[in-house]
Amino acid sequence: MKKAFNRWLLPGSYDLITGLREAKVAGFEGVELNVTVSGGEVSLDTPKSELENLASEIEATGLEVTSVLPVEIFPNIAIDASAETIDLTLERLEKLLDICETFNTDAILMVPGGLWSNEARYDQAYQNAKKVLTEMASLAEERDVILAVENVWNKFLVSPLEMARFVDEIGSPCVKSYFDVGNVQAYGWPDHWIEILGDRIYRVHVKDWKLSVGNIHGFCNLLEGDLDWPRITASLRKIGYDGWLIAELGAMKYHPEVLLHYTSLALDKIIND
Repeated sequence: MKKAFNRWLLPGSYDLITGLREAKVAGFEGVELNVTVSGGEVSLDTPKSELENLASEIEATGLEVTSVLPVEIFPNIAIDASAETIDLTLERLEKLLDICETFNTDAILMVPGGLWSNEARYDQAYQNAKKVLTEMASLAEERDVILAVENVWNKFLVSPLEMARFVDEIGSPCVKSYFDVGNVQAYGWPDHWIEILGDRIYRVHVKDWKLSVGNIHGFCNLLEGDLDWPRITASLRKIGYDGWLIAELGAMKYHPEVLLHYTSLALDKIIND
């Protein structure tokens, strides 16, 4: 398994290339970039020449771009699968696929919509999300990029059996699972998810969570929470996963680069447990 981190581990004001150089020293091999609709380091409207320059700078640091994480780019496909929504989704996906090509990465994190508000019944939301993702998969297949569906706190796809069924029913080689070990701890066991999803898992997000807090503020740095890392590692080995472990953590207020070194050491302990 290989060590990487999401860009959120460092403050937005922290120079990306400086951070990546520090990450390389700390022992990381990859970074997950966040993509916005407009503005920021990487966005759908960033000129291609700027993206190509950034890609060259990242390559020079010795790190790979593991994947891209779309930030509020797609509409909520669980509650709206209209033709207009599909058109917008595919238009933005096409731009994301271009960005993947520029950064030589083959994975896009996909949040399959959600039921944050009671706007669609669960069974209808399931069919909506499946319909839109099936359309997206056809486009992704043309570019050989994986749409990795993440389990998030969205009141949707809340069991490993359901996530496995959802991926299987879409039936595309370009739709897999992006498994987040911390996101299931509130209502399940990460090792169960890992072994049930098996080779559907294409990327893994890692963070810890404190049961005593019990809400979103319970997310914390690796080895500071209640996740059973030996069982998680054993399950990842059992399914033969040897891909990226991508730390998705909040940045430190002062000397944020320290978190790179701490997280790298924690990942070494987790991987080698």
